[in-house]
This record gives sequence, C-alpha cells and structure tokens, in this order.
Amino acid sequence: MKTKIEYIWRVDGSDIFYTPETNGGGDYFFPEYLNLVMENYGRVHHLMEWCSGPGFIGYGMMATNLCDHLTLLDKFEPAVEVAKKTAENSFIKTIDLVDTEKVYHRRVFPRTTIYHSDTCSVLSDYKLDLVVGNPPHFECKEDAIKALSAMGSPIFNDHLSEILLDPNWDAHRDMFREVSTRLSDDGTICLQLHSGGSSADTFRSMVEEAGMRITGTFNSVQYDDIYYMEVKK
Repeated sequence: MKTKIEYIWRVDGSDIFYTPETNGGGDYFFPEYLNLVMENYGRVHHLMEWCSGPGFIGYGMMATNLCDHLTLLDKFEPAVEVAKKTAENSFIKTIDLVDTEKVYHRRVFPRTTIYHSDTCSVLSDYKLDLVVGNPPHFECKEDAIKALSAMGSPIFNDHLSEILLDPNWDAHRDMFREVSTRLSDDGTICLQLHSGGSSADTFRSMVEEAGMRITGTFNSVQYDDIYYMEVKK
C-alpha cells in the first residue's frame, strides 16, 4: 500500500497544504517574492497565481492580506487537489475576548477560485489586478539540466520535466494572450523567471502580440539566476 504523505506550510498562522510531488519551489522563493510585491504593488483586489502548484505564493500573499480574492491555476491535478484542500480546511481560531469559553473558527481563504487546466482560456472574465507565478523556466531540456547541475542536482526525470519545461514557450504565450483580455486597466503581470532559460527579450514579441508591454525587470537579491519580469497593458 502506498502511503500518502502531506505537509503543512504555515504563513501568518494560515495552513497551506502540500505534498512532495506538488512542491515546485514556491515555498523557497516566497519571502523574496512577497517583499517585491509589497514594495512595488502593495495590496490588490484580485490576485492570480499562474502555474500555482499547491499555491504557496498565492495563498501566502492572501494570508498576509495582500488581496481580497485569489485565483489559482495549474495543469497538475494532484497540485490542484491539494490546493482545494487548503481552501476548504485552513481556519484561524479566535477566542472571544468577553467569554473566553467561546472559540470561533474563520476560514482563511474563502474567496478562492481554483482551475485545473493547461490553458488560461478557462479563466472567467473577472478582472485581474496582479498575476504572479513561478512557471516553467526553460524551453529545452539541455538548459534545465545545466541549471540543475549548477545547483548540484544531477536528477532529471519526467516529473521534473513537467515542472521545468515549457516547449516552444507555448504556455507562456497562451498566458499572455488570455490574461491580456482579463487584466484590469492598471493591472500587472510579474513573473519569476530564470536567466539560464530566458531573458526579457525571449518574451517580448509574444507580450507585444498580446497587446501589452514589458515595463521592467528586477534582479533577485537572494538568487543569482533569478529575475522578475513586469508586464502591463
């Protein structure tokens, strides 16, 4: 019998569930990503995490009160299932100040919409104010293996391929095209990317074809090969 192992990652007292197979590294990158969003965009009404996995980044930002509504989208069904578990089972306990015998439990993530899809065409027309994500960083296997080797990891398998590779950048192109029609007038896309697999120029034509523009890049302070790309209408 295969044992199912789950973990809980906690942000400001809010439980975010995940499993080993659904962890694509969002918990590792979240603190810097959070600081970048707080410094450059602040609180928004509707946040979306693209390629969300279990929702480390999106749920983490919602737990810190950076958004009112959260949308998560991922193509990996186990990640979607564990993300749903977080939405349904994460509660904060509050003790009544007058009658300490009374304890209330409030859902942490009540305004969350979760999609299982490999295309953003399934998204509703509800306007997005900020799109974040730690998507596949490489177009080809060779670049991914080179980056993994530099980190001291010689392992590359089918599961890692699903996490790390976006052949022909098809998923990125789809996201820019579909999100461009759903982004609010002053909305922003801010993706975390890897310089070993791309640069802003890699995505410039597909961003412009979607009627948007690249408005800036931010180099990671903590990680040598990570950068963030900002896109607006």
